[in-house]
Amino acid sequence: MPKGTSHKAKREIFPFTLSELRAVHADMLRYTNPTNADIVLALGLTGLRWRELADLRVRDVQQLLCPALHISRSKSDGQSVRTVTKGGKARTIPLADDVAAIILPRIRGMRPDALVFPNTVGAARTGRNWTRDSHWTDVNLGRRVHDLRHTAATIWLQNGVDLKTVQAWLGHSSAKLTADLCAHYMGSDADAAALARMNVVLGDAGGTQQCKRRKTENGV
Repeated sequence: MPKGTSHKAKREIFPFTLSELRAVHADMLRYTNPTNADIVLALGLTGLRWRELADLRVRDVQQLLCPALHISRSKSDGQSVRTVTKGGKARTIPLADDVAAIILPRIRGMRPDALVFPNTVGAARTGRNWTRDSHWTDVNLGRRVHDLRHTAATIWLQNGVDLKTVQAWLGHSSAKLTADLCAHYMGSDADAAALARMNVVLGDAGGTQQCKRRKTENGV
C-alpha cells in the first residue's frame, strides 16, 4: 500500500483580514516612508511573491483594457534575476483600484526597464533590508512577509473569485494546491445557511452575526 501524506509537514498560512492589512499599512506610515508602506498593500492585494515584486519592471505593468501585472521574472536576495517564475510560466494579475493607485503614478515617465520598487540607489530591494526599514516586526501581528501573498488569495476567495482564477493569479501549478492552502478560509453558502439555521435554534434570530462580522472585515 502507498504511504499516506499525514507524515509530511503541512504548510500553514496565517493571512491578514482586509481591515488588518489596512491597519498595518497605516502603522507603517507612522514608522517609515510611503513607499515602504505601500509595498505591504502591493503584496497583500496582488499575491506577488517577494522575489517577483523585487524585480517588477515598468514594462511589466500593462495598461491596455485594464491595469494588470505581467509576471515573468523574479529575483531572490543575493541571486541573479531568473527569467522564469517559481510556477514555471508567466501569469497576469489584474490590479485592484487600490494597487493601481499606488503603481501607476510611480511609473509615470520612467524607462520600461526601470524597477517599480527600487531601493534608494535604483537597484533591486532585498527582503531583509525592507523588513528592517519598514519596521515589519513591529507591525506584522505575528505574520511572515509571505503571508501577504496568502492574504491576497483569501481576500479573493472570500469575495467570490473562483478557485481556478485564484490559481491563475497566484501562479499555482494546480487548483488543488490553491485549495489545499486556502480552502478552509473560503467557507460556502451552504456553511452560512447551515450556521444560520443552527443559530436560530440556539436563539440568534439573525442567525449569522459572526459570519456577517467576519465578511465585513474582509470587505464583502
